[in-house]
Amino acid sequence: MEHKEDIIISDLEVMMHARNYRQWIVNKVKPFIGNRILEIGSGIGNNIEYLLDRELVVGIDSHSECEKYLCRRFKKSNIFAFTMDIANTKDITRLSEFKFDTILCFNVLEHIEDELIGLQNMKEILVSNGSIILIVPAFNFLYGGIDKAVGHKRRYTKKSLLKITNLLDMKIQTLNFMNFFGIFGWFLNNKILNRKAESLPQILFFDKYIAPFSEKLERIFPPPIGLSLIGVFRKE
Repeated sequence: MEHKEDIIISDLEVMMHARNYRQWIVNKVKPFIGNRILEIGSGIGNNIEYLLDRELVVGIDSHSECEKYLCRRFKKSNIFAFTMDIANTKDITRLSEFKFDTILCFNVLEHIEDELIGLQNMKEILVSNGSIILIVPAFNFLYGGIDKAVGHKRRYTKKSLLKITNLLDMKIQTLNFMNFFGIFGWFLNNKILNRKAESLPQILFFDKYIAPFSEKLERIFPPPIGLSLIGVFRKE
């Protein structure tokens, strides 16, 4: 029987194949990314791969195997990895010395039981005028078997995300949807077929044929809804 951390690593390795999709995400938020970066839930470094030119990148994850994997994958002096939980205030305050100007939290907030504590800890270790960049799954009507299987506590709307982030007293820089066409595939798998895991063939098909087209289209016509919600919030 596979251990839980082996399954997590295996799932993250599947997403390594989704290069077009991952590049699309980074392109969406790149104007807001600074030079001293913390990534929450960095996994095996699938996003850090696109940030190797930055002054400093620190990845934290609650799974120790992810820390080991990331260290093996990127043997660079500006890349660090730690096993930490963003909701553990005592642990996180130790990171203040890095003076982060950007915190990335891509598809992680929905896993945190107390999301407000997690966000407050992020803000606490940011320098003034630093940014928190969030990507979260959108719309509760899409919540289903895959969400449960991967540990999602919730999905978000603009209203529900603003309700929690407004308590942080940070300035909204942008809040918008991405991946309109992804809604249909997710609804089919999650609500109709009631699958418990994502399909590698589907991911590869989406990454090769849908993601490049969607990125170009949504650059011209920003979608009114999407599978994901992106928010950027600045500490003043």
